[in-house]
Amino acid sequence: MTVKKRVDGELSLGRLPPLKIKAIPIFAGFAAAVGPGVVWAALAQGSGELIWWPYMTARYGATFLGLLLPAALMQYFVN
Repeated sequence: MTVKKRVDGELSLGRLPPLKIKAIPIFAGFAAAVGPGVVWAALAQGSGELIWWPYMTARYGATFLGLLLPAALMQYFVN
């Protein structure tokens, strides 16, 4: 494969059409990069709570709710 750099800001890679070379965007900050991932993880964890805890409570009774607090605390450290 031959790589030829042109003067007009394009890069030619063999038979592919030339790629335009642009500047790298400025980093928006660590909080902006991590923020969406934290929201997604919270939604993923919350959806499991909405599905499984009502099912288990309905199936095994209200005494099963006693495991809710220890399980939620353990899940915080595991996740």
